[in-house]
Formats: sequence, C-alpha cells, structure tokens
Amino acid sequence: MKLQIFSLRLFLVLSLFSSLHAQVVTNRDDSGPGSLRDTITSAAAGATITFDPSLSGQEIYLSSQYLLDKDLIIDASSLRQRIILDGSNTNRIIEVTGNRSITCRRITFQNGTGTSTMAGNTRGGAIAIRDSGDLVLEDCQFTSCQTSTGGGAIFNQSADLTLKRCFFGYNQASVDGGAINCNGGLTNITNCTFLQNIAGGSGGAIKYSGSSDFSLTSCTLVTNSAEVAGGGLIYLGSSQGKLTLQNSILTNNGAPIGADLRNDGSTSTIGSNLLSNISDSGLLNGSVSITTEPSLAPEDYYGGPTLTMPPLMDSPARDAGGETDPGGTDQRGSPRFSNGALDIGAVEIGSLVVNTTDDNTTDDENHGSTENVSLREAIAFALPESVITFDTSVFNGSQGSILLTEELTIGNELTIDASAITNKVTIDANATEFERRRVLTIEAESSVELRNLILTGGWTEDGADGDDSSSGDMNSGEGGHDGGDGGGILLNSFSELTLSSTSVANNQTGNGGNGGSGGDGGYGGHGGHGGGILVRPNSTLVLNSSSVKENKTGNGGHGGDGGSNGNYNRGGRGGNSGAGGGIFVDSDSQLTLASSCVSGNKTGHKGNGGNGGDYGEGGSGGRSNKDGGGGIYMSPHSELTLDSSAITNNRTGNGGDGGDANMDSNRFGGAGSNGGPGGGIYASTQTILTLDSSQITRNHTGEGGMGGSGGDEGEDGNSGVGGDGGGIRSSSEGLTLSLCTLSENQTGRGGRGGGFFCSNSQLNASHCTIASNIALGEGEGGGIASENSEITLQNSILAGNSASSGPDLREFNTSNTLTVTGNNIFSSLSGQSSFTPDNPNLFIGNPLLAPLGDYGGPTHTMIPLPGSLAINAANSSTATLDQRGFAINDGQPDIGATEVRADDFTFQEPVLEALWNTDHDHDGSPFGLEIALGTDPDKPDANAPQNLSLTFNGIGQPVLEFAYSLGALPFTNYLILHSS
Repeated sequence: MKLQIFSLRLFLVLSLFSSLHAQVVTNRDDSGPGSLRDTITSAAAGATITFDPSLSGQEIYLSSQYLLDKDLIIDASSLRQRIILDGSNTNRIIEVTGNRSITCRRITFQNGTGTSTMAGNTRGGAIAIRDSGDLVLEDCQFTSCQTSTGGGAIFNQSADLTLKRCFFGYNQASVDGGAINCNGGLTNITNCTFLQNIAGGSGGAIKYSGSSDFSLTSCTLVTNSAEVAGGGLIYLGSSQGKLTLQNSILTNNGAPIGADLRNDGSTSTIGSNLLSNISDSGLLNGSVSITTEPSLAPEDYYGGPTLTMPPLMDSPARDAGGETDPGGTDQRGSPRFSNGALDIGAVEIGSLVVNTTDDNTTDDENHGSTENVSLREAIAFALPESVITFDTSVFNGSQGSILLTEELTIGNELTIDASAITNKVTIDANATEFERRRVLTIEAESSVELRNLILTGGWTEDGADGDDSSSGDMNSGEGGHDGGDGGGILLNSFSELTLSSTSVANNQTGNGGNGGSGGDGGYGGHGGHGGGILVRPNSTLVLNSSSVKENKTGNGGHGGDGGSNGNYNRGGRGGNSGAGGGIFVDSDSQLTLASSCVSGNKTGHKGNGGNGGDYGEGGSGGRSNKDGGGGIYMSPHSELTLDSSAITNNRTGNGGDGGDANMDSNRFGGAGSNGGPGGGIYASTQTILTLDSSQITRNHTGEGGMGGSGGDEGEDGNSGVGGDGGGIRSSSEGLTLSLCTLSENQTGRGGRGGGFFCSNSQLNASHCTIASNIALGEGEGGGIASENSEITLQNSILAGNSASSGPDLREFNTSNTLTVTGNNIFSSLSGQSSFTPDNPNLFIGNPLLAPLGDYGGPTHTMIPLPGSLAINAANSSTATLDQRGFAINDGQPDIGATEVRADDFTFQEPVLEALWNTDHDHDGSPFGLEIALGTDPDKPDANAPQNLSLTFNGIGQPVLEFAYSLGALPFTNYLILHSS
C-alpha cells in the first residue's frame, strides 16, 4: 500500500512538472491543437509556454483576444526572430483578469485594437490589465496598436509593470497614453524606446496617474505627441509616489503643456538626462541638459531584437551618462557600459572588435556580449558611422580567414578596418557548385569603406533553363534565365563603397540558363555581370591601393533547338556572356582607381545558337549587346577615372557558335558571334573616361564563334571575328589619356584595334606610348582602329604595332577627324589617310623603346633607349612628371609616357642585360640582335632584308651577309665567331 501511495504521488509530481514545463506552441493557427490559444487554455497556472523553432518570425492572426486568467510565462526568446501576434486591427491581443503574474518575452504585438462589447472596456489596444498583479515585458515590440480610449498599446489598472528592452512605436490612443496608460502600480521602464506615439488627451507616449513610484531609466522618447499635456510623458503622482528620470532622452516631443514632460508630482533626476524643452516639467535647468538636436540614428534593429534609435557620433548623448558601470545590457543586448563612459538613452555605443574567425550568427549564446564577436554579428550591431576592427591576437599570422555560411549584408554607414592585421583578413564566401553565395551585398543608400581585406570565393547562382514548349512544338521554348550578378560584391543604387588596400579576387558569377526547345527555340540567358564587383546605377566605387583580380563572369546559355512541326522552326539565339570580368559599372555611376590594379579577370563565353527544327535555320551565337570588358565594363552615362593604376592581363570570352540548320531544308546555318570586345576596358556611349599615369597592357579579346552548317540547299552561317579593342573598346564622348602606356594588348583573330578601337568616340592622348599591340589574323589597326571618331595625339608614340592593315592606325571611313600636335612618332602611316610623311608634327621611324617592364614607379612602362627619336623631342608640352612620377629633365620632355633619366640604364642594367637576350616579338631574333641589325624588335619581321643571311658563293664558300644599323646603340659591338 505504501508503494502504491508513493507511486501515485510520483505520478502526480511528474504530471504537474509536465504541465508546468512542456507547453510548446507548434503551429501558427489561431485555434485548435498546437495553437497558442489552445496552449494558453490547457496550461496550468505558472506554466511556461514556448514555441517550436519553425515559428521563428511567423505571424499569428487573432480572431479574438487571448484571455489570461492565471499566472503564465509566454517565452519566445529561444526563437531567432520574434513571434508576431497580430490583432488584425479588429481585436485586442491580450486581456489579463484577476491578480495575475504575467511575463512575455521576445514577442511583437501589432495591429491590436481595444474593442469590447462591455461599456468602458475598450482601453488597451494590445494588452489590458483589469486588476492588480504584475506584468513583465522583455524584448517585446508594440507597433500600430490603437484604442478609442486610453492606452494605445497597454492599459494597466494597478499592476506592477516592468519593461526591459522594448520598443513602442506608432501606437495611438484617442484619450490618454498613446503607448501606455497606467492608473497605478509600481512602474519601472528600462532601456526602452518610444517613437511617434500619439494621444488625443495627455501623455503622447506614457500617462501615469497613481500613488506609486515611476522610474524611467536609460530610455529614449522622441517625436511623441499629445493634444493636451505631456508630449513624451505625463506623471500625475500623489505625495506618496515619485517620478525618477535616469540617463534618459526626452526630445522633440510635442504638447501645448509640457512638450517633453509634464510632472505634477515629486521628481528626482539621476545621472544626466537630455530634454529639448523643460517648460512645465517641474525640472530645473541645472538638472538636465537641453538640446533640440539629439542626433539619433533612424529606427532600425542594429543587431538587437527590437527597433532602436542609437546616438550618432556627434550626439550630445554620447558618453554623457557618467563613468559608473550600471551592469547589464542596453536595449539591443550589448554591454550597457563601454569605453569608460555611459551613453544616455536606450542604446550604448560600444567598440566593435571581431575576435573570432567563426561565422556565428547573432542568435548565439553570447549574442550582444564582447565574447566571440563574429564579423557577421559586428555588422548586425554596427550603428551608422561605426568602425569594426579585428583582434590582432586572433587574426595575425595564417589564421586570418573567415569562412562564410551565407553572404554578408551591410545597410548603413560603416567602416570595416583590418589595417592592424599584417597579412590582411580574408573573407571567403566558400561557395561551391552546389552552394552558391556572393561575399557581400551593400544595400541601397549605404556608405561603406573596407580596409586591408581580401574578399574571395563568391559564386552567384546560374540562371535556370527555359522550359520547353508546353504545347508541343506550336509555341516557342522559354528563354533561359540570367545568371546572378556581382560574384564578389553587389553595390546597390545610391550607395558608396571605398576599397583601401583591399583585394577582390577569385569570384565568379553564374552562367545563363539554356533556352527551352519548342516551335522556335528559346534564347539563352546571359551570364551574370560583374565577376568581382557589380555597381548598380547612381552609385560610387573608389579603389585606393587595391586590386580586383582573377574574377570571372558566367557564360551565356545556349539557345534551344527548334521544334518539329514543319513550320520552319528556328534555333534559339545563344545568350551573352556576363560583362565586366572584374568590375561592371551601371549607368550614372562613377568608378575611380588610384594606385590600384584590375588584372587577370575574364568574361565568359557567349552561348551557342540552337539547331533548327523542321525546315528551320540555326540560331545565332550570343549577340554583342552588353558584353565584353574583360577588366571593366562601363555602361552609358558612367564615369571612369584611373590614376597611377594598371589594367592588365584581362581578357574577354569567345563568341558563340551558330546552330546548324535542319539538314532537309534550304535554310542557313546560324551565324557565329564575335568575341567579346574591350579586353581591358569597354566604354559605352556617353561615358567619360579620364586615365592618368596608368597602364593598359597585355589584355586580350576573345575569338569569334564558328558559323553553323546550312541545310542541304542552304549556306553555312558566317563565322564571327575576334572582339574589337584589345586594350580599350570605346564609344566614349570624353576619353582622355595622359602619360599612359598601352602595350602588348591584342584582339582575337579578325578583331579591330589591338590597342584601341574607337567608334563614335572622342580620344585625346597626351604623352602616351601605344606600342607593341596586335590585331591578330585579318584584324586591322594594330595600335588604333577608328570609326566615326575624333582623335587627337599630342607628343605621343604610336609605333611598333602589328595588323594586316594599318599596323599603327587604321581609319575605316572618311568621317574620322585625326589631329596631331606637338611632336609624335609613328612607325608606319599605312592604313590611314589623315597624315602624310611631311607632317611637321610627325617623326616616322623606330622609336627604340625597351620592352614593357618595371623601370621604377607604380606602373609598367616602355622607356626610350639611347638614340631614340623620342628623347628631348616633345614640343609645346606642359608636362612636369612622366608616367612613373619622375621629374622632366632640364624642362625638355621626351615624347611618350616616360622620361629617360640619367641613371635609368645604370640602375636598370640587370633588366637591360636580360632583355637583350629576350625574343620579345617571337620572330627568332633576340632583342639585342634586332637593335644591332636595324630590324624592329617589337614586331615579328623574320623576313626583313637586314637579317642574317647565309649563302654560298660561286666556288661553294659560305657567305654571311647582314646589315649594319646606323641607328644601333652606341655601345653595340659586332662579334662574328666561327666554330672550330
């Protein structure tokens, strides 16, 4: 019997424990099993109600209020995002009856309305407490609640009320207490924000009338209003109670009497308080600070669970609350005391030091503390104008890499500064083929600076393939979707980003999706733009001592095949490759590079055309529309500025192949598309480019795609040619170059303009060197190809370039205007009609330049060798420095980008010795031999008559013939050796 009694008692204890602790809401229904309403009804007094993790951030819409007639804790603090209780603008959310103890944590109360069928019971839009007891609210948010009487959010008859880290905004009462109306009870409000609450009577945010104490500690009340008195707070206490203000902000509230505060009881102030108006407040001037501009940030979460309004850097609330640590946290959950002084108001501005390489989120167990602060957490907590730094004990050495689990997002004015870290901090998106993400998105209207970072490993999503025709072959296949933009960074509109000593490297955008098949095949989607960085319209990107390298845009999708319904179904056109392998700049935006480099980037290949269906022709390869720019793509109305920077070793992708026509037809094969234009830079119409002391070197455009096969009686499609503009392809109305070198750029076979291709463009080049560029195959204009353009060269070198026609300069029509001023050097006038050899501003000949290399200064150059026509030959020049930043000798500049100094050849002797044996133009003769013989060391000329020629005379003796160059360098020695 005793055993049975014990078992019964144990069962009762376990049952009671279960009823008190195992109350979990499992769905967002308004009623029924697992709903909050059902759980409240079935819970025992004193129970704790929690929520299943799947309900994080979910909304529950109420058909009627919840009636709490027992002690309860409703706790959503384990959820990553608050649970939302919505009164649908027709219902109050909670009514508490009897002497109850109620606690709510991490809950949003919104759209509650105080209504009742009982007269006089409409008070409290979200919560109404009819009796005594106590109500505790922690990390809760009350928005857009209303009542036709008092207490837009909360009406409290006489319970003790404790509020911690809560937000009350945009609530309204027709009578008193826009947010809270208390008729009594001990009230303590700490680290809370009240914003734009409205009362038709008194107490825009809070009205208190009772005999108990009321304390407002580290709170922010701004822009609340009342039509009678107490725009922020009205306290109507008796002689037994007292109002206490401690380190709080009450500013820019409004009411005819007591704009910020109306006090009809006793008052004490502790610490410092900030008010904009103390009239009718009962406070003395010496007890508060008065300001009309608290300088607070707009309401946002700033890493916390509720909306806040932190003080900005120039706010009088900063460090004004004393030097005593009160303990605890601010409204966001951050330490309440930081940097040796306390801030006034609900938010404390602390230092943000990243001290872990983990990518933990803001819901970890140390959320808000200074322990294990991840970069993601620091960004979430960052206030406008904040600076995030890194713990040197964690990030110095080889440990400074953060592997992301999702992309980072920044939406305010913020600096991330790793300048104290020796080897930079690496932020790696760690994307894979199956898990795509970019590194960083900067939201619209933001201003961000990144210092001493490496952003890498981003890879955006591929575009989805288009669906095949759902109606057999009668309708066309759906077009492929586009790949995601901005592999490393996406800078949204009306924003600014500055990169200082930062690298954006090894990121890529997604491929375009393939077109679906159908009647006519669907077109291919385009690859994502901006392999490294994509800049949306009306934004600014600045690079200082930074690099964008080894990034790539996606390929264009292939066109879908035509259908087989006998209606001459064409194959779909291939999609474009993504533009801007390194950087894509959208319209009305600006890009500035200072002492920076864009290198090794490339665009993807264009998609192939689909094959024709019944009697159909093949689709063409990806079209030439918004593609190209291996290094940089500039959209219309954008601006590019380069200063002491390098655009080098970038390349564009190949054109797509044309699709094949149906073999049993007389249709044509699809045309192959041209290779991507602008190996280094693509400049669209109405752009402005200003390049100073910079290099555009070793960039390449892609090859053309092959034409598709025609039908039995049709012709094969035309093949595409290489992309135009190995270095720069420009339709710019303002392209200005000063002290720049364009060298060793080349087009794909058949492309025009190895160095430049100018179409409907204006080019002004002063003290520039344009040499050793190549238009491959049948390409024309090795240095510059011009079409309907205005070109002015001043004291520049245009020489040693190669092409099938117009090795240095090729004009394609008579609508060009070409002008030379000062003195200029051309190696050939073939291919153009604007100049003749007797032009007084032209020297025709070999300028004798050293190959492209590092001869001092921040960028690579081609210095004139001894005996060069360029030395001291510039005319009407105002240059004071050369491309390297070195001073002009004796006020007499050299032609071209580089000024020869007295110690150039002494200082660079190892470099010159090495280049003397280098076959720079790959024609079988080393550089030094070509100088000695008078052949051109910068372009292939193995068949030149000056070269060594071994023949036999009439009696069979070997005879070695060679030319002696009168232009050989003074220290050239001719040694003829024979073998033994």
